[in-house]
Amino acid sequence: MKTIGIVIPYFGKLPPFFQLWLQTAKNNSQIDFHIFTDDESVFSNENIFVHRMTWSDMQELAAKPFNFNITLKRPYKLCDFRPAFGLIFSDYLKVYVFWGYCDVSDLLLGNLRSFFTEDVLNRYERCQYLGHISLYRNNERMNTLFMSQGKYPDLNYQDVFTTDDSCYFDEYRGMYAKCLVNGVKTFVETRWRDPIVNKGEFYDSKSRKFVVRWEGGASDGLL
Repeated sequence: MKTIGIVIPYFGKLPPFFQLWLQTAKNNSQIDFHIFTDDESVFSNENIFVHRMTWSDMQELAAKPFNFNITLKRPYKLCDFRPAFGLIFSDYLKVYVFWGYCDVSDLLLGNLRSFFTEDVLNRYERCQYLGHISLYRNNERMNTLFMSQGKYPDLNYQDVFTTDDSCYFDEYRGMYAKCLVNGVKTFVETRWRDPIVNKGEFYDSKSRKFVVRWEGGASDGLL
Protein backbone atom coordinates (compact mmCIF):
# COMPACT_ATOMS: atom_id res chain seq x y z
CA MET A 1 0.00 0.00 0.00
CA LYS A 2 1.05 3.58 -0.59
CA THR A 3 1.21 5.67 2.56
CA ILE A 4 -0.52 9.03 2.14
CA GLY A 5 -3.14 10.30 -0.31
CA ILE A 6 -4.40 13.88 0.01
CA VAL A 7 -7.74 14.93 -1.47
CA ILE A 8 -8.34 18.44 -2.84
CA PRO A 9 -11.76 19.17 -4.36
CA TYR A 10 -11.77 22.64 -5.94
CA PHE A 11 -14.50 23.95 -8.24
CA GLY A 12 -14.37 27.17 -10.17
CA LYS A 13 -11.24 28.88 -11.42
CA LEU A 14 -8.16 27.85 -9.47
CA PRO A 15 -6.56 30.78 -7.61
CA PRO A 16 -3.43 32.54 -8.99
CA PHE A 17 -1.48 31.23 -5.99
CA PHE A 18 -2.24 27.65 -7.05
CA GLN A 19 0.83 27.20 -9.25
CA LEU A 20 3.10 27.95 -6.28
CA TRP A 21 1.23 25.44 -4.14
CA LEU A 22 1.43 22.90 -6.97
CA GLN A 23 5.21 23.15 -7.13
CA THR A 24 5.52 22.48 -3.39
CA ALA A 25 3.13 19.52 -3.73
CA LYS A 26 5.16 18.01 -6.58
CA ASN A 27 8.27 18.18 -4.41
CA ASN A 28 6.52 15.98 -1.84
CA SER A 29 7.05 13.02 -4.15
CA GLN A 30 6.26 10.43 -1.45
CA ILE A 31 2.71 11.78 -1.12
CA ASP A 32 -0.05 11.57 -3.74
CA PHE A 33 -2.36 14.54 -4.28
CA HIS A 34 -5.78 13.93 -5.84
CA ILE A 35 -7.36 17.09 -7.26
CA PHE A 36 -11.05 16.98 -8.18
CA THR A 37 -11.89 20.00 -10.29
CA ASP A 38 -13.69 21.47 -13.27
CA ASP A 39 -10.76 23.79 -14.02
CA GLU A 40 -9.02 22.63 -17.20
CA SER A 41 -5.70 24.41 -16.57
CA VAL A 42 -4.19 21.71 -14.34
CA PHE A 43 -3.04 18.24 -15.43
CA SER A 44 -1.86 15.00 -13.85
CA ASN A 45 1.90 14.82 -13.38
CA GLU A 46 3.91 12.33 -11.30
CA ASN A 47 2.33 12.46 -7.81
CA ILE A 48 -0.44 14.86 -8.89
CA PHE A 49 -3.64 13.12 -10.03
CA VAL A 50 -6.29 15.34 -11.60
CA HIS A 51 -9.85 14.00 -11.73
CA ARG A 52 -11.95 16.17 -14.02
CA MET A 53 -15.59 16.42 -13.05
CA THR A 54 -18.44 18.90 -13.03
CA TRP A 55 -19.87 20.47 -9.90
CA SER A 56 -22.98 18.32 -10.39
CA ASP A 57 -20.76 15.23 -10.45
CA MET A 58 -19.20 16.33 -7.17
CA GLN A 59 -22.57 16.92 -5.55
CA GLU A 60 -23.67 13.43 -6.57
CA LEU A 61 -20.45 11.85 -5.30
CA ALA A 62 -20.72 13.63 -1.94
CA ALA A 63 -24.31 12.48 -1.47
CA LYS A 64 -23.65 8.83 -2.30
CA PRO A 65 -22.61 7.53 1.18
CA PHE A 66 -25.68 8.96 2.96
CA ASN A 67 -29.31 7.86 3.24
CA PHE A 68 -30.59 11.43 3.67
CA ASN A 69 -30.57 14.47 1.42
CA ILE A 70 -27.47 16.59 1.95
CA THR A 71 -27.19 20.32 1.29
CA LEU A 72 -24.26 21.16 -0.96
CA LYS A 73 -25.10 24.25 -2.99
CA ARG A 74 -21.68 25.93 -3.11
CA PRO A 75 -18.11 24.62 -3.32
CA TYR A 76 -16.93 26.22 -0.06
CA LYS A 77 -19.40 24.04 1.84
CA LEU A 78 -17.17 21.07 0.92
CA CYS A 79 -14.97 22.09 3.86
CA ASP A 80 -17.67 20.77 6.20
CA PHE A 81 -17.63 17.44 4.35
CA ARG A 82 -13.87 16.97 4.72
CA PRO A 83 -14.16 14.55 7.68
CA ALA A 84 -16.26 12.32 5.40
CA PHE A 85 -13.75 12.24 2.54
CA GLY A 86 -12.65 8.76 3.59
CA LEU A 87 -16.12 7.55 2.56
CA ILE A 88 -16.89 10.00 -0.24
CA PHE A 89 -13.62 9.33 -2.07
CA SER A 90 -13.17 5.73 -0.90
CA ASP A 91 -12.73 4.38 -4.44
CA TYR A 92 -9.68 6.64 -4.88
CA LEU A 93 -8.17 6.05 -1.43
CA LYS A 94 -8.10 2.25 -1.09
CA VAL A 95 -4.34 2.00 -1.62
CA TYR A 96 -3.41 4.46 1.16
CA VAL A 97 -2.69 3.91 4.83
CA PHE A 98 -3.57 7.57 5.54
CA TRP A 99 -5.80 9.98 3.67
CA GLY A 100 -6.09 13.69 4.22
CA TYR A 101 -7.01 17.11 2.92
CA CYS A 102 -5.33 20.48 2.64
CA ASP A 103 -5.85 24.04 1.41
CA VAL A 104 -4.42 25.25 -1.89
CA SER A 105 -5.24 28.97 -2.09
CA ASP A 106 -3.09 30.18 0.80
CA LEU A 107 -0.67 27.38 1.65
CA LEU A 108 2.87 26.34 0.72
CA LEU A 109 4.10 22.88 1.69
CA GLY A 110 7.50 22.09 3.10
CA ASN A 111 8.82 18.53 3.30
CA LEU A 112 5.78 16.89 4.89
CA ARG A 113 7.41 13.49 5.38
CA SER A 114 10.11 15.10 7.50
CA PHE A 115 7.56 15.26 10.31
CA PHE A 116 4.84 12.84 9.10
CA THR A 117 7.51 10.19 9.62
CA GLU A 118 6.99 6.42 9.65
CA ASP A 119 7.23 6.51 13.44
CA VAL A 120 4.52 9.16 13.67
CA LEU A 121 2.25 7.35 11.22
CA ASN A 122 2.69 4.07 13.09
CA ARG A 123 1.82 5.64 16.45
CA TYR A 124 -1.06 7.99 15.65
CA GLU A 125 -4.55 7.80 14.16
CA ARG A 126 -4.71 11.44 13.09
CA CYS A 127 -2.06 14.04 12.24
CA GLN A 128 -2.81 17.73 12.81
CA TYR A 129 -6.26 19.06 13.64
CA LEU A 130 -6.99 22.24 11.65
CA GLY A 131 -8.45 22.65 8.19
CA HIS A 132 -5.35 23.75 6.31
CA ILE A 133 -3.92 20.20 6.50
CA SER A 134 -4.95 17.05 8.34
CA LEU A 135 -4.43 13.28 7.93
CA TYR A 136 -6.60 10.36 9.06
CA ARG A 137 -5.74 6.68 9.30
CA ASN A 138 -7.64 4.91 6.53
CA ASN A 139 -9.78 2.50 8.52
CA GLU A 140 -13.43 2.14 9.50
CA ARG A 141 -13.02 3.82 12.89
CA MET A 142 -11.49 7.01 11.50
CA ASN A 143 -13.53 7.06 8.27
CA THR A 144 -16.79 7.03 10.24
CA LEU A 145 -15.73 8.97 13.34
CA PHE A 146 -17.54 12.07 12.06
CA MET A 147 -20.81 10.15 12.57
CA SER A 148 -20.28 9.74 16.32
CA GLN A 149 -22.92 11.52 18.36
CA GLY A 150 -21.66 13.64 21.22
CA LYS A 151 -22.86 16.53 23.34
CA TYR A 152 -22.21 20.26 23.03
CA PRO A 153 -19.92 21.50 21.58
CA ASP A 154 -19.69 18.32 19.49
CA LEU A 155 -21.75 18.99 16.34
CA ASN A 156 -24.08 16.40 14.82
CA TYR A 157 -22.96 15.52 11.29
CA GLN A 158 -26.52 15.29 9.95
CA ASP A 159 -27.23 18.83 11.13
CA VAL A 160 -23.99 20.00 9.48
CA PHE A 161 -24.61 18.19 6.20
CA THR A 162 -28.18 19.50 5.83
CA THR A 163 -27.56 23.21 6.39
CA ASP A 164 -26.05 25.63 3.90
CA ASP A 165 -24.21 27.40 6.73
CA SER A 166 -20.47 26.89 7.14
CA CYS A 167 -20.04 25.00 10.43
CA TYR A 168 -16.25 24.46 10.41
CA PHE A 169 -16.93 20.79 11.02
CA ASP A 170 -13.35 19.91 10.06
CA GLU A 171 -12.06 21.91 13.02
CA TYR A 172 -12.99 22.70 16.63
CA ARG A 173 -16.69 21.92 17.00
CA GLY A 174 -16.43 18.96 14.68
CA MET A 175 -13.50 16.59 14.40
CA TYR A 176 -11.35 18.26 17.04
CA ALA A 177 -14.06 17.66 19.65
CA LYS A 178 -14.89 14.17 18.39
CA CYS A 179 -11.24 13.11 18.47
CA LEU A 180 -10.90 14.31 22.06
CA VAL A 181 -14.10 12.63 23.23
CA ASN A 182 -13.24 9.34 21.51
CA GLY A 183 -9.62 9.20 22.63
CA VAL A 184 -8.12 9.42 19.14
CA LYS A 185 -4.32 9.49 19.24
CA THR A 186 -3.53 12.74 17.44
CA PHE A 187 -0.16 14.13 16.40
CA VAL A 188 -0.41 17.88 17.02
CA GLU A 189 3.14 19.15 16.80
CA THR A 190 3.01 22.65 15.30
CA ARG A 191 5.36 23.33 12.42
CA TRP A 192 3.78 26.06 10.35
CA ARG A 193 3.91 29.80 9.96
CA ASP A 194 1.29 32.31 8.94
CA PRO A 195 3.00 35.08 6.96
CA ILE A 196 -0.25 36.88 6.15
CA VAL A 197 -0.81 38.22 9.66
CA ASN A 198 2.80 38.11 10.87
CA LYS A 199 2.09 35.52 13.53
CA GLY A 200 4.46 32.82 14.59
CA GLU A 201 3.10 29.34 14.94
CA PHE A 202 -0.67 29.62 14.61
CA TYR A 203 -2.22 30.93 17.85
CA ASP A 204 0.99 30.17 19.78
CA SER A 205 3.39 33.06 19.32
CA LYS A 206 3.29 36.66 18.12
CA SER A 207 6.69 37.67 19.41
CA ARG A 208 8.52 38.53 16.18
CA LYS A 209 8.34 38.83 12.44
CA PHE A 210 10.06 36.29 10.21
CA VAL A 211 10.94 35.29 6.67
CA VAL A 212 10.24 31.79 5.33
CA ARG A 213 12.64 30.29 2.79
CA TRP A 214 11.48 27.47 0.51
CA GLU A 215 14.24 25.56 -1.24
CA GLY A 216 14.07 22.20 -3.00
CA GLY A 217 11.09 20.89 -1.06
CA ALA A 218 12.10 22.13 2.37
CA SER A 219 11.20 25.32 4.19
CA ASP A 220 12.60 26.97 7.26
CA GLY A 221 12.05 30.13 9.24
CA LEU A 222 14.64 32.89 9.19
CA LEU A 223 15.02 35.91 11.43
